[in-house]
Amino acid sequence: MRRLFRRTEAVRGSVARVLRILAWGFVVMRAALAFGDVLVYELKIFASVAKVSAAEKSTMLSAGITDLMNNTAYQLITALPVPLALFGALLLVQRLQKN
Repeated sequence: MRRLFRRTEAVRGSVARVLRILAWGFVVMRAALAFGDVLVYELKIFASVAKVSAAEKSTMLSAGITDLMNNTAYQLITALPVPLALFGALLLVQRLQKN
């Protein structure tokens, strides 16, 4: 019986490590993608503004900033549930280890 208990504890420890790696890896990956998208949108906005007349610049800038804000909101909405679920599972596994 003790062998089985030790194996169960080892499995829980490895599951906790895997969940921690997955959660932090996903957070880092999404942050890198979001930063890259912001840079691409900013470059696209300023490149398009440079080609138009002074009267249209404010309209182009506001449209570009709106797209950038919508993109950022979408990324936050899609990126947050996965790490939160993984961290929740990690907390559950750690709680089971204490019992």
